[in-house]
Amino acid sequence: MRLKFILIIFTAIAFFRCTLPPKVIPDEMQLKLKIIENLTISFHPTDTIFMATDFARCGNTDQETIDRFLNFDFEDEPYITIIQSKLPNSKIIYGKEMHQLFLDNEIMSDSGVFNRLDQKVIFSVFGRFLEKEKVEVIESYALNGTVNYITQVYVYENKKWSIDSNKIIDN
Repeated sequence: MRLKFILIIFTAIAFFRCTLPPKVIPDEMQLKLKIIENLTISFHPTDTIFMATDFARCGNTDQETIDRFLNFDFEDEPYITIIQSKLPNSKIIYGKEMHQLFLDNEIMSDSGVFNRLDQKVIFSVFGRFLEKEKVEVIESYALNGTVNYITQVYVYENKKWSIDSNKIIDN
């Protein structure tokens, strides 16, 4: 009797899961995905990519922001899937691992780049390690809430940030 009851419950759950409407991707997420589609072409297929999103900007060091960032499940985000599909041999660093790398390399506290990020940022920052002590960061802005954006590439080397003007993309 108990087995029959459990079977009915599982059948009901399966039925309701199948009848749920498909997940709709909001306009803001569509814009993020478009930005990433365009930016992934600048990456080498085996780059190590590190990323933060607008859910937690790396320049904010208050505990609430850090906790939210460390506990956020990036695996559920569509842009992780896009990057993994376009760059299957890349290693993507995010969450606790990326936060620790920022702390270890003193990039978080030294960086004016991350501290400048504000509410206008649609997809905050992602980048790659070029070599030891050298990091490339790509930063994207939405302009006035439209689908236009500017991307700048920053290089962190010798404890200083510089803009790589050869790689600025303006769409």
